[in-house]
Amino acid sequence: MDHNYQTRKGETMPSTIEKEIIEAEVALQNTLSDLSIQTAMSEYGYTEERITGALAVVNECKDLSNRQKVEYAEQTGASSELKNARSVCNDAYIKSLTIARIAFKRNPTATEALELNGERVRNIAGWISQVDAFYKNLIGNDEWYAEMAKFGYTPEKLQIEQQYLQNVIDANIKHTKEEGEAQKATQDRDAKLDELTEWISDYKTVATVALSDNQLLEKLGIKV
Repeated sequence: MDHNYQTRKGETMPSTIEKEIIEAEVALQNTLSDLSIQTAMSEYGYTEERITGALAVVNECKDLSNRQKVEYAEQTGASSELKNARSVCNDAYIKSLTIARIAFKRNPTATEALELNGERVRNIAGWISQVDAFYKNLIGNDEWYAEMAKFGYTPEKLQIEQQYLQNVIDANIKHTKEEGEAQKATQDRDAKLDELTEWISDYKTVATVALSDNQLLEKLGIKV
């Protein structure tokens, strides 16, 4: 599933998460800077210490949100690297495959071992397996090697193409790693944001009881 690093739980507004964090910070900072709010809320158990603790959670949310953005940027870069590496490899592979189908059209053993027939697999794991079988089995058989040489396929050319495949394998490993880190960063961010959201929701509900002045409520971001 594709993820937008600025959205959460189906929301699509670009600044949803940042807006949520900022609004929480404003409410908490305005509490600490307004003695009337602070005094009234402390009577309901929201002491300065608790407010300061909530601000620490706000800062954690900021840090986790920023880290998640970095992780998804790195995943995007890795995805682009994988796409480019696969494109280069596939271009060479399809040309070699076409020649091999001619070279081994009367050789059923080579046809099967090199997986010459049928459609090419689309998913990355299956595709790598198919291309890997082609080059490894071809390069590992001197007789088949010689047949390809008749069409200008030198050992050096095939080894270069095999390296293209290795580049794809390396890029896929990197992409998988970055994808996992991006997903973990999202989970960490969302878990901490859920904690903050619940805290602020309770806080604002209590504020509607503790504060009778509409202007004070508005300083906490509560519309009246």
